[in-house]
Amino acid sequence: MLSSYKQPTFLQSTIYIYILQKLHHDRLQHPTNLFSLCLALSVAGQWTGNYNTTQVPRGQVPADHCWIQSLDPANGPDTAVYPCTCTGGKVAPDCNWKQAGAIYNSVRDATCKCARERNISQQPEELDAFGRSQPNAVTACIYDPTNPKGEPGADGLIVPDTNCWCPSVSLAKNSGLTEAKEAAPEAPAPADAAAVKKCRDDFLKSSIVKENACSQLPKSTNSKFTDSLQRELPSCTPALLAEVCKTI
Repeated sequence: MLSSYKQPTFLQSTIYIYILQKLHHDRLQHPTNLFSLCLALSVAGQWTGNYNTTQVPRGQVPADHCWIQSLDPANGPDTAVYPCTCTGGKVAPDCNWKQAGAIYNSVRDATCKCARERNISQQPEELDAFGRSQPNAVTACIYDPTNPKGEPGADGLIVPDTNCWCPSVSLAKNSGLTEAKEAAPEAPAPADAAAVKKCRDDFLKSSIVKENACSQLPKSTNSKFTDSLQRELPSCTPALLAEVCKTI
């Protein structure tokens, strides 16, 4: 679903820091190798898709394909881990969920680390430090654990499964993605000139008071005339008459 890039391991991160510290010693001897390793580590997290800040009612249940297993009531008690900080994933613009006053977007194939506080506003120092060290870090995400317990790693943080919810405002601020665009409404089809002319002829020949008829046209051009009016204007519809009235 997302790119195949994987989050750097703890060992890779350590090597990266070591290289930066020793940069003044070996940058002249091995500039190509150093650049390649730094590039490989810098692109470890990738965001794709589009975020969506559209409001939805609190309590509105998302579509099945949006949900994460740890929050699905059908799977038993809630086992989600949070807060989480993510550095990449595929954001689904059609999956919005409102929780604690915030709009969340569904993310798949994500790269994240989590704390176990289970308080979305509580960001422990270890998680905060991880976010500061990563480009495009998105915070306050809610995640499926790798197992019900969500065992922490050496840094005290959990490496969760690949499905989560992330706040749309955090995605908008840090992911580098763009807002999902809603489809523009279709422009109305141009009126048929011949049909407009026939309606105009009927209208001008009729005994109807022209100014009154035009000022009292139905607001919806999809409505129908009364039977008596339709007999008076056999070639007209409200939409056609609206076109005629533009020139009266």
